[in-house]
This record gives sequence, structure tokens and C-alpha cells, in this order.
Amino acid sequence: MSIYIGEKIRHLRIYRKLSQSELVEGICSVAYLSRIENGKTKPSKQFLDKISKRLDVTIDIMDHNSSTSLHDKIITVLNKVEGESKSLSNEEEALLRMSLLEFLQPSLLIRVFSVLLNHSMTKGEMNDADTIYRSNINLIDVKDNTEFKNLSEQQIYFRLHNILGKYFYSKQNFSQAHYHYSISENLNVDNTTIESAKLYYNISLVKQRIMEDKSIALYYCKKSYDLFLKLGDTENIVNVLVTLGVQYHLLSQYDKSLRTLQETEGYLADLNVKNKNRLLTMITYNIGKVFQKLEKYDEAIVYYNKSLANLESDVSKVYVLKGLLEIKLLKKEWTEVKDLLDTCLHLVDQHQMSYLDIELHVIKAIVFKQRGDFLNYEKLLKRTIERAEKDSHSILIKKMAEELAHYYFELKFYKKSSEYYLMALNHSSSV
Repeated sequence: MSIYIGEKIRHLRIYRKLSQSELVEGICSVAYLSRIENGKTKPSKQFLDKISKRLDVTIDIMDHNSSTSLHDKIITVLNKVEGESKSLSNEEEALLRMSLLEFLQPSLLIRVFSVLLNHSMTKGEMNDADTIYRSNINLIDVKDNTEFKNLSEQQIYFRLHNILGKYFYSKQNFSQAHYHYSISENLNVDNTTIESAKLYYNISLVKQRIMEDKSIALYYCKKSYDLFLKLGDTENIVNVLVTLGVQYHLLSQYDKSLRTLQETEGYLADLNVKNKNRLLTMITYNIGKVFQKLEKYDEAIVYYNKSLANLESDVSKVYVLKGLLEIKLLKKEWTEVKDLLDTCLHLVDQHQMSYLDIELHVIKAIVFKQRGDFLNYEKLLKRTIERAEKDSHSILIKKMAEELAHYYFELKFYKKSSEYYLMALNHSSSV
């Protein structure tokens, strides 16, 4: 079964962000296009020729003569992208988007969905990724068992859960990301590939977020490092070394963390790799974090400012500004605290960074407390706990519950204090 040509044209037009009048300017009337899109008029070949050029696709994407032809074209594109790790051209992306409107076989639908979702995330177009996810996830049987017809089907589900893990991690839904990465790890049939190394690295990142025992994250990080080293993937080796530095920091091994990060900085300076500036910025930011933890605030500020000078992304900028905010709060520099907090909250709202948004609201509550506004301190912290519970951010819930428990204990409100100590205990990491 195939959808109307008019519906394909409408979807391609929306994908290209064109109004009806913009699409048909100099070609035909808007009324004629509207009749075609609604399936009331069959388009002429001359119309299709002109429209396909404006939509930057070949005419056969809109007007397949047979489902076999469409199937073969989709398979060709998928094999190229999955097998050779190549990106999609505009025309290939349009073809896959159109294919999602067809009645595809389940395994083919999963492959198309996975490739398009990953493609949008790789381009940094998270709103588009959200649309792809919401529009198609209910059409897919997201298996979490190990009963598959063959290894080929198992590999399809391995990639699906891997990409869903990446999607939920980018949405800062770390518990859901962990769920999908864990399934992907169980489905992996070849642990010697680049794909496996990336999976181990991503598992390390998500375990770093959700587990109190960071040594498990470190185990996966070292596992990915060994594999990247064996495969000679220089850029990913640098990524992993930076993360190792971070995890040594989280394990309170500050000297080892600082040494790893500084050695990586020197190692990177001699390399010619993509994203070199981004990697250097990650290193300087994390060196700043170590100095902050060591209470060497002047050195931390120097490294944070070095990071800010080279940042290209608002998302990365928030983390650096949060570090500066924490230092300014310790120094009680209230004007700068307010400005930095307002900027950070605006950025996390703009980029839908739920985990970081919760962390920032905890800081805002602490500001209320230090300024003697205890009513707003309590209200905000309780509301923030409720938000964290919705997204299953157990580590954050535990920290906030402990904060309120200590607060009520000092006030000798022992019943309330015990309630929050119990909440903290119930949200201790058990993953």
C-alpha cells in the first residue's frame, strides 16, 4: 500500500520548511498545489519535474512505480549508512523520511527509524529528533528480550537500543538511557568493533551519571579505551582520556585526574584531529573542575575562562558557567551569582537540559537559604524533588533529601527530618 503523491509532496515541503506559496512560486497556483496535497488532483509530469527540483529530490522519490523499487532504494541507502558509517545526503534523507509514511516491514521500519534518529542527533537537530521519535516509536516493537529469528535481526535491535540510549542520554533522561544501553550490550555479538567501543564509552558516561560507585563507570571507560587503542581511533582515544580524568576526579583521585587531563592536553596539541578545539575546551573545563574541588579557586577561574573563550556551543557553555556560579556562591559575590544563575537557567530551558536544570534549581534554593529566605528555600527544594522523581534522577533526589533532612534536624523538626532521611535512603543507588 502506498500513500498519495500529494501527501509525499506535503511532507517534503514541511521537511524543507517551505510554505505552499514558496514551493510553487513561478510554477503553479497555491490552489492547484492544495488540491494535489489533498489527493483531489493528480499532478502532471511537468509539475512533478519542477517541484522535485525545488524540493531537491529526484522525481522517483515522490512517484515510485512499485513497492519493490522503493524497497530496493531504501535497502541500498541503509546498507551504505550502517555498513560504512557514512552520513545521509539530502536526497537519501528525503527518501527515508518518505519511506516512514509507507507500510514497511517491521525490521525495515526499525532500521529507517534508527538511521534517521541518529542522523538528526549527529547534526545537533534535537527538535527534529524529538519529532522522529514521537511520530514513530509507537509503530515499533521495542523488544527487550533475546529471542530473535537470526543474528541479522539481533543486530537490528542492537543498533536500535544503542541509538535510543544515545537519544535519551542527550535528553538527560539517564535512567532510560541506561536501560537501552544495557539491552544493547546484551545483544552485542562482536565486542571487537568501533561500535562496541563507542557503546562501552556511552555506558561509562551513563553509569557515571546514575551510580554512586564511579568505579563501575571507570571500568567501562578503560574497556572502551583499550578497544579504541587497539583499533587506532585517535579522536575517540582523546575523548576517553578526558572522561578518565573526570572519573578519577569523581573518585577523589585528584592528582591522577589532573595528571591525566594535563597529559591529554599535551598529547592533543601534537595531533591533527577533527573537533580539536572542542576537545581542548573539554580538557580545560575539567582541569578547572579539579582545581575547584581542591579549593584552588583562582586557578579554576583561569581554566573556566579559557574554556569560555573557545566554546562554540551553548550546551557546553552552561557547564562552565555553572562551575563559575558555584565559586561565586562560595565567595558570596551576589550580583554575579544572580547574573550567572539567570543565564544558566535560560540556557537549560532553551536546550531542554532537565538534569542540569534540576541541579541549578538546587543552587537557587541554596541561595534563598543563605540569604535567609527559608520559606522559598523549602518550597523550591520540595518542588525540585518532585521534578526529579518524575525523571527518576535518584542521585539528585538523594542529595536534595539529605539537604532538607539536615536542615530540619538543625531546626529540631525530627519527624520531618526522619522523613527526608528515609527518602534519601530509598534513593540510594542500587543500579
